[in-house]
Amino acid sequence: MVPLKHHLSNITTFSELKVLADHAKIGISFFGYSSIKVKGYKGAVHTDSLLKKFDDLIKTNKKNRIKISQGERKLYPEILKKVRVFYETDDVIYKRSNLITKIFWQVRNFFYSLKALRHGYTPRAQWELGVWENLENPPIPKPGIPPNQNTDIDAKTRIREIKKLLAKSEPTEVDDSDDESILQLSPEEVAAYEAAAKVKVPCGIEVFPKIDA
Repeated sequence: MVPLKHHLSNITTFSELKVLADHAKIGISFFGYSSIKVKGYKGAVHTDSLLKKFDDLIKTNKKNRIKISQGERKLYPEILKKVRVFYETDDVIYKRSNLITKIFWQVRNFFYSLKALRHGYTPRAQWELGVWENLENPPIPKPGIPPNQNTDIDAKTRIREIKKLLAKSEPTEVDDSDDESILQLSPEEVAAYEAAAKVKVPCGIEVFPKIDA
């Protein structure tokens, strides 16, 4: 049997990732390890592995200048909705776990988060901040304005660009731009980064500039 970790590392398309996500099951071991298992594969991977792989695919395709097809892009919401189900299920399982398992989970999560600080937010933290919200629930295009195609932006870039927008914004500014090359900022992203940066996003600012490849 092929190890699940090895199979996941060899995935190169969102179609393959979607198939894996559809057959995955989540659980928490007695020793507090939140993991994903897939029938037909040996072992398990961390709950964050699916979202991390999603982000890695975007980074790799952008770095290698590989154009992602429209069909692959349409899988973004389906994969991210699966991620949401995994995290919500993980929370339910944790709440139902015994005290010993909860203690192990807290200890594991502490050191895992501490290790992730060297690279920024953990995939779970990115999800909770709403970094992927506009891909999970794509905004409805305005009449006469083509839908934005610039969806291939990794989590680190999204965080950087949102912070840049907030840093440059003044409370009295209102952006009424109808620029077609924009990416909408979700309410969750606005709320999260207002709190993080301790600034108020002007009510008229709902977008941030397109990032050129």
